Amino acid sequence: MKKEVSELQKRLVSQREGLAKLSTQFENLREKSSHLEVNNIKLKKNINQILISTKKLKDEQKKQLSKIESEIISLRKNIDSLKGEIQNLESCCKSNTENTSSLEKNVKDLEVRVEKLEEKVKNLRIPSIKIEKVKPK
Repeated sequence: MKKEVSELQKRLVSQREGLAKLSTQFENLREKSSHLEVNNIKLKKNINQILISTKKLKDEQKKQLSKIESEIISLRKNIDSLKGEIQNLESCCKSNTENTSSLEKNVKDLEVRVEKLEEKVKNLRIPSIKIEKVKPK
């Protein structure tokens, strides 16, 4: 019986040592779990801050995109307006060119007529007029 008691005491000591080890490991796990919870909270805060920043950036980019789209629309309207002005100017230029051609033709015709008239004037003979002395009465 002493032997059994001695053996049981050895087992008890061994189990107490095992229990102490398990208790130490359990405390270590609790500490790790506590650290993980703190880190998890920090990570959640960081993620929330990143999400908020991302949302702000996204909203800002949407505003910038909308502004750029408005500018593009405005530029397209200006381009269309300028195209219309260019067409008007081209029409005016064409009309002016036609008018210039017509005026040049008229000038040439007039020059020809003037030359003919000058030739006629040259060929005209002035009748000779005799001037008599006027005698007083």
